[in-house]
Amino acid sequence: MTPSHKLHENRFNATSVLYITPHNSLHRYIRVYYIQRSTESDLRLSIDDILQDSIKISKTINKKDIPVLTIRQGGVFWGNGKVYIGDFVTKEESKNEVIAEWKPCRIIHGINVFTFIPPNDNDKVKGKDTMKTDFVRQNRHPITLKRTTIISSRSESFVKDSVTYIWRFDKKINDFCMTLYSQRGGIEEIVAKARRPWYFDNTGGCITLDESKIDTLTVVLTTIAMWRKLRLRTNR
Repeated sequence: MTPSHKLHENRFNATSVLYITPHNSLHRYIRVYYIQRSTESDLRLSIDDILQDSIKISKTINKKDIPVLTIRQGGVFWGNGKVYIGDFVTKEESKNEVIAEWKPCRIIHGINVFTFIPPNDNDKVKGKDTMKTDFVRQNRHPITLKRTTIISSRSESFVKDSVTYIWRFDKKINDFCMTLYSQRGGIEEIVAKARRPWYFDNTGGCITLDESKIDTLTVVLTTIAMWRKLRLRTNR
């Protein structure tokens, strides 16, 4: 928390939890699954309990389950990634809904840039683009994720709709948990959290967010980008 911002005291309300499959830079596809939508009983649990339970549930996911999103990574040294609705099941991109492109960082000091593709007007009229509209409607402008300071820093920030958001790791001694804060009017508020199991050799894990504070697509993509920076720092 920066000295100029006070942490909001209200409880973080997790409205949904998603699972991101384990991956590294050599994995062609990263798949994202909804684990659960939180109920009133879930909200009485601590966020750590929700994430821990979700990690256990994620072990039951199999190849027959259809992801809500699939990120196709670019090459290790070149090429941009693409974000698809559902699973990427064919090499013919015209048969898959591309909703965003990802220009990934390839050095520790680099930036990640996400560009969102608006729904096709013709498809929207025909009712074919409902899911794409739901994901992209809150992301009309590119998002740039970059380090908060020039000097070595694990925290990264981005601006969306004139609001600054900052990802920070919860502890200095490990990199398993991180939290996303929004900054408004001198107040910091928790809007999302991510947990990576300690036994994962690759990056991946569960994220939870308050969908009334920030949209799912932004949290998913910036989480994956944060994990990419983590791999660059630790040579994974």
